Amino acid sequence: MVSTTKKALFLIIVFSITMITPSCLTTKTQVGTFKETRGASYTYSKGKQFWIFWGTIPVGRTHVNTPGTGNCEVVTRFNLFDVCLSGITLGVVSSYTIKINTKRQDQLKGNPERVIESGKVPE
Repeated sequence: MVSTTKKALFLIIVFSITMITPSCLTTKTQVGTFKETRGASYTYSKGKQFWIFWGTIPVGRTHVNTPGTGNCEVVTRFNLFDVCLSGITLGVVSSYTIKINTKRQDQLKGNPERVIESGKVPE
């Protein structure tokens, strides 16, 4: 009887670790001069990509907007909701969260590279 209880506890712990660990999966890809550009970062666009059959077939296409300059950071994340969805459906349906970050820049006097740091407009 003790061995059955230990086996059940072991399976619960292994299952919990398996479900929690992928929730940390994050991929960040900088595009263009995002890293070198000065300014405060903010979320430009968000979306979710759904997959079926253990991530082999995408369900539709997720269209997330990107800034016209092309300078952005694409963050793909497998968060808690995605883990729960994948766990409940045993992986048959899964999803990833996609977020596009860019940096705020104030364009003054035709100079798009000029950044206002203090919030005041220089004269």
